[in-house]
Amino acid sequence: MKKINKVSTLILSIALILVVVGPTATFAATAPVLGVATGYSVFGNAGITETPAQNSRLWGNAGGNGFGNASLIASQVTGTIDAGANAPVVGAISAAYTDMADEAQTGAINLATSPTVTPGVYDVAATAFNSTLTLNGAGVYIFRSTSSIAQTAGGTMSLTGGATACNVFWQIPTSMTFAAAGSIAGTIITNTGLISFVSGVNLQGRAWAATQVTMDNNQITEPTCAAASRPSTPKMGNINVVKLVINDSGRTKT
Repeated sequence: MKKINKVSTLILSIALILVVVGPTATFAATAPVLGVATGYSVFGNAGITETPAQNSRLWGNAGGNGFGNASLIASQVTGTIDAGANAPVVGAISAAYTDMADEAQTGAINLATSPTVTPGVYDVAATAFNSTLTLNGAGVYIFRSTSSIAQTAGGTMSLTGGATACNVFWQIPTSMTFAAAGSIAGTIITNTGLISFVSGVNLQGRAWAATQVTMDNNQITEPTCAAASRPSTPKMGNINVVKLVINDSGRTKT
């Protein structure tokens, strides 16, 4: 009589469970599609202005939608200053804003309490941004405000654990204003209002405003990012089953 060793049976069972279940992956947020707007570090639908005698620098392109009050000069922009009719860019920015509105919420945060967050979609109440917002981990971060956001002294961001500016996005229904020097990250999109920077604010990201973008000796760097990829579906592998046959009836082992 042949008997299958119990240890072998247990190994086989565990292996089959692992194949059926497989590794799982959770995607907390999906980056909005930027389309033809990609490449613009600053876009002001109603204009881009610079405080007189200041010298902001933009790494990327600057654009608007037929605005006539751009006060930037070519030496301040590494790309081009595009003041032509840019309806396709406006449409792409609007679509990106809508994409973020459709994302499922991960949680809610208060920018006045120095929160630390992992990748996800966070609704932000209309509070003063006066603390350190820490992003910890690789992935997409979306911050959606219910109103305008006003950054004040102490308002800054820290990216840790693989977090990068290219995967950070701000959806602002009205305006976002910066009133104190600080380091900010992400693509900021306003729906109806302006984006205003005070002297000493550095943005690693993009500033896209429904009206004006006003600057005052700022450094704005468009992030360059590789296209995000999700892990592929786990492949099925081979299972080698080793059976131990025990002869306990005096017969020849086969």
